[in-house]
Amino acid sequence: MKNRKIKAIASALYETSTKEGFQPELFEFLKLLYKFLKDTSSKRPLKINTSFNFINEIGEYYRSEIRTITNFLFEEYKFLKIPKNLNKLINTLEDIHLIETGTEMVNVETPNVLDEDEKIKIENKLKETLNKKVICNYKINPELIGGIRIQIKDKLLDCSIKGRIERIKRAILEEKS
Repeated sequence: MKNRKIKAIASALYETSTKEGFQPELFEFLKLLYKFLKDTSSKRPLKINTSFNFINEIGEYYRSEIRTITNFLFEEYKFLKIPKNLNKLINTLEDIHLIETGTEMVNVETPNVLDEDEKIKIENKLKETLNKKVICNYKINPELIGGIRIQIKDKLLDCSIKGRIERIKRAILEEKS
C-alpha cells in the first residue's frame, strides 16, 4: 500500500517540479530533510513539530514552492516522516528521473582512487557501450586487489583480481567434485 502511494507521490512530484523548473532543488532539499530526520530520530524520538521547524528554517533558502510541497506532504502523508519512507520517496524520484532522461546508473568499484581522466575514459566507454547517458557512482574497495567491478542494475561485470581468483577457486573445486 505505502509503496504504491510513494510511487504515486513521486510521479506527481517529479512531473510538477520538472514542469515548474525546480526539480534539482527539490531533490536536494528532500535529501537534506532525510539526513536531518535520520540523524534526529536516531538520537531521540522525533517530535511532531521538529520536521516542520526544519522545513521552515532551512526551507527559507529554497523556493517557497518547495516549502509548501514538503509541508503538504508531511501533513497529508505522515508516514513520510519516517526516514526510511522518505528515503524510498527520494529513490523513487531518482528512478523516475533516470528513466525520463534515458540515463543509466552505474556502480563502479576499484581498489584505488581513480583520477579524473580515468573516470572520463570509463564513463565514455560505458556511454558508447550502453548507448545511453550514464551516472557513475565510484566506490573504493581495496579487497578487489586490482582491476574493476561494474554493476548496471542486476548485471555485474567483475574484472577484478579478486573476482578472477574466486572463479579459479570455484573451477578447481568443481573439478575435484
